[in-house]
Parts: sequence; C-alpha cells; structure tokens
Amino acid sequence: MRRGLIVLATALALVLSCGARASKTDLTAPLTKNGAKWRIGYMEGGVYGNYLWNLRALALGLRKLGWIETPAEFERMHFRDEKELWEWLGANAASRYLEFVQDAFWSAGWDKERRAVNKEEAIVRFNRDRDLDAVVAMGTWAGQDLANDLHTVPVLVLQSGNAVQSGIVKGAAYSGSPHVFAHCDPDRYKRQVRLFHNLVGFKKLGVAFEDTPHGRVYAAVDDVRDVCRQLGVEVVECHTVTNTTDLSQAVESYRACHERLAGQVDAMYITNSIVVKAETLPGLLEPFKAAKVPTFAQTGFDAVRWGALLSISQGDPRSTGMFYARTLSQVLHGVPAGDLPQVFEDTSHFGLNLDTAKAIGFDPPAGLLVAAEVVSSSPGSSPESGAAR
Repeated sequence: MRRGLIVLATALALVLSCGARASKTDLTAPLTKNGAKWRIGYMEGGVYGNYLWNLRALALGLRKLGWIETPAEFERMHFRDEKELWEWLGANAASRYLEFVQDAFWSAGWDKERRAVNKEEAIVRFNRDRDLDAVVAMGTWAGQDLANDLHTVPVLVLQSGNAVQSGIVKGAAYSGSPHVFAHCDPDRYKRQVRLFHNLVGFKKLGVAFEDTPHGRVYAAVDDVRDVCRQLGVEVVECHTVTNTTDLSQAVESYRACHERLAGQVDAMYITNSIVVKAETLPGLLEPFKAAKVPTFAQTGFDAVRWGALLSISQGDPRSTGMFYARTLSQVLHGVPAGDLPQVFEDTSHFGLNLDTAKAIGFDPPAGLLVAAEVVSSSPGSSPESGAAR
C-alpha cells in the first residue's frame, strides 16, 4: 500500500512538473516586450486581393491566440485594400501586446522605382531606429527586398509565388537565414494542374505569362511544365507583358495571347498576373468561352466569380491565420525565424462558376457540385456554399 502511494505521488509530481514546464514553454501565449508593445511593420509590392486575404487571416489568428481583440463583425467587414485594413487594425485592434505601426507600411504600387525607394527606406530604418520587432513581407517583391543580410529584423514572408525559386529562401523546409521565415507550399500549383486534368482530361494546356525570371516564378511555369510532362500533356505557351504599371499594355498582351490560344488548346490555366481583376478578366476570358475551352484560375475564388470555370480557394483563413499567428508569436518569444518550419498545406476547396460551365457545355461531376463553392458570374450574384463549407 505504502509503495502504491509513493508511485502515485511520484506520478502526480511528474504530471504537475510537466504541466509547469508546458506553461513556461508556451511560445504562442501573448506577452509584452518588457511591459511595452511589440511593433510590427508591413511591406508589399502593391495591392493584390490575395494579400488582403492573408493579412486578414493573420489578424484572425492573432485574435484567436489572444494577442489582439477585434469586434465580432471583423471577419465580415469589407476593406478596399491592405492599407485600409492596416490602418483599421492600428486604430481598432485593442491590444496590450502588439502595435501595427502606421508609418511602417510600405507599398510600391507595382512601380519598380518606388520599390527600390521603399527597400532602402525600410532597411535604413531597421538599422538606424531599431524600432520594429518584426515585419510582414507580403508577396515576392517584398520577400526579395527584405529577406537579406542587410539587417537583422525578423521577416515573415507570406504569399510569395515560390519563395525558393525566387531566391527568398534557400529551401522549403527552413529558410537558411536566422531572421527570415517564408511560408512554403511547394506542390500547391502542381496539385492545381493535376486536379484540373482529372476533371477535364485535356491534351493541350494553354498558359500565358511574361517570359522573364520574375514572370515565370509568378506563373509557376516550371511546375506546370513538370506536371504536364508527367501526364503526357502538351503545354502551349504564349508570352505577355506583366511586370508593368501600364495595365492597358498588359491587358492588350493577354488579349492577343488568349485569342490565339483559344483556337489551339482544349484547356487554359489562367496564371497570376495584374490582369486578374474584376474590371479586366471577364473580357479576357471571352475567347475561351466562345471556343468552349474550360479555364482554371491559379489565384482563387475571385477569378471564378469573374468568369473562370474553376479554381481552388486560398484555404481556410482560420487555419492559415493560426499558422501565421503561431509563427509570429514564436518569433516574438525569441525563437529565430530561421528555426521555424515553413511548409504548411492548407485545406482547399473548389470554386465552380455555373454560368461559365453552361456557356461552354461543361457538365460538372456530381461530386464536384457537392464539394464546390458554386458561384454565378451574373451581376449581384452571391456564392452558394456546397457541402465543403
């Protein structure tokens, strides 16, 4: 009996000691910087819909972990762009722990000269003022500009096209730089092409992109070529102008490519570019509708609402946001950004445009109709949630 009590007491002591250690090593729990707030900055190449989605996801994750408080309706609020959201967070996200620093927001408006100025200004500030504790670098431009050894401020790169191919990090698993982290999903675009092929069974896939190192990374051209090679599918390419502030020039280059490709392919992969916008994409998709060619948008549900047949969602903002928020939390707890695992594959959902399906004669499989987010491209239409939601 006495021995049994000793064993029980020992077991309880171990449980209690483990619990104490766990609480001391909770690297996501909110904490102050010696009583002050941690100061967070933000940089992007320009306004882009997916950037807004990812920034909101980060804020939702921080709210879930207790770093900030926001009104319940925050998830449903509409923001024009990332700047407006950043300003709203600075004014309305109550927190004893974090500050979204309003004068530490840099956006180049997709202008190369402004980009260079922003990079220099940010790095000078990092080294001279030392008043920022971490920076969110949204997208490839920002990642390339801040993921370097010119400073030591922790940088979290989110939503880059391919952080490894674009030279932001040395590998997908870990960055290879002590103060740099970049979210990686190495097979994301390969999964898209395979899923598109499973649904449509194409033999010739069209791809329009700018034939530069930057353009090929944004369009995931190497991934498309690799998967199509494995599937025995021919890739029909057309080169455009993308890296420009002149939207009309980009639109005309895509219009010419789309008109040519519509008569040559039996499916089209719509890649990431500045023409994937509500004002321009519907018209650019018309040649494919007329030729009854199915289209798959690389970028997500917005493109489906604007007329693309299919896409895959960014994912669940709650799970993606928690991944981002946990990463930032650990950095603020003192974990080197380069020690944090970068690969995160979120759960995605299909988006299907029924108007486009009808126009091109595409009969979606029953399973797709059940699982997809079904939308109409008619003005004023709203999504209907499928079972996956």
